[in-house]
Amino acid sequence: MGLKNKVADLLGLAKKSTSTAAELQSALESAKADAEAKAAELLAAEEAYAGALVDPDEAASARADEARSAARRASDRATALVELIETKLADATAREAEAARQARYDAAKTASEKASTELMKIYPKAAAQIREAFMAVARAEAAVQEVNQDLPEGAERLHGPETRLTLTPGVEREDVSADDVELWCINGDRSRVLPADEQRRVRRIEGDRAVYDWPAGPSGLTVIRRKFRKEVFYPHRSPEWTKSPLSIAILPALDGGPDVWNASGQRGADTLRSIAELDRRAAAWAERTPVERQLQTELIPIEDGH
Repeated sequence: MGLKNKVADLLGLAKKSTSTAAELQSALESAKADAEAKAAELLAAEEAYAGALVDPDEAASARADEARSAARRASDRATALVELIETKLADATAREAEAARQARYDAAKTASEKASTELMKIYPKAAAQIREAFMAVARAEAAVQEVNQDLPEGAERLHGPETRLTLTPGVEREDVSADDVELWCINGDRSRVLPADEQRRVRRIEGDRAVYDWPAGPSGLTVIRRKFRKEVFYPHRSPEWTKSPLSIAILPALDGGPDVWNASGQRGADTLRSIAELDRRAAAWAERTPVERQLQTELIPIEDGH
């Protein structure tokens, strides 16, 4: 593209009322580069003219003067084009910002009208249903509190309706086996039963007494054979809290909300933030995986003579 055509294109873009800020920004960068080049050409032309003034050839001086004037006009035109594009860019930026504001305004107006319609369609019935559910929970909680203060004989305390949803039931101890066994123990401390794989290492057995060499420890320890009740069982597990099906946040609170709940009309953003935080905490409270019960063994000393 020739320089003349390039300048014409930039000038046309600057004068076009529909040019975008992005187009004008690109044009401005190109125009500034052209203006810098024209300023350099003007400087060179002025230096050439200064040199021609001391040349006895009058025609050469005139040509240098004409070249200087042409370079000055070109530089001035390039500078003027930069200034024009800068003005048009500022106008386009302001125009687009106003258009964006209008678009946000229109979108908010449409959303408000749609929300009002949906609210009037579903809220009265839904609010009445939720309120009745809350009232039922409150009445049930009151009934549970009352009967727990005067339980029938042998009856367990009741859990309220919300607790029942978040509490996994516990399990009672489950016995697997119970046997009487004889095991070697450190003399004087029947609680220190030798490990199962060490029971075979006793030596010099005399009745219920023997000698035992502790691995990597003292040797010649006296051990005594004692009787135990060996019980193998699955242990009792208490009820555990788990994720509630009620963890979806419906309201951040029954007060302090938007116009749905009060007349302030200034709490919409606060409500959205509160619900987002409640949802985040509910999601973080992942449902617990039940821990598999492990078999346990308990040795209960049997007193001599029993």
